[in-house]
Amino acid sequence: MKKLQLKINHSIEKLESKWNALPVKQQHQFTKGFFIGYAVITLFAIFSVWFTSGQSWKILSIGHINNIPKDIRIQTNTVQNSVIQSQQKVSP
Repeated sequence: MKKLQLKINHSIEKLESKWNALPVKQQHQFTKGFFIGYAVITLFAIFSVWFTSGQSWKILSIGHINNIPKDIRIQTNTVQNSVIQSQQKVSP
């Protein structure tokens, strides 16, 4: 675990030294670019949620189920049917 922590610390120090080696003007440009990218992604997510929630005007009604629709067919268990048939054949 210590080796992993040392590798992470080393990579962070290396990245920080690269960042500090950049001129201040370029650091500001990178910072502005990252902020603009973050803002665009945030606005896109907010717009997406607003758009999808705006389309769902229908309210789902929850109530008691009165009966099964006629077009649904209930299948019986074939294993139980075969056992019953085999028992009927064995009995005299």
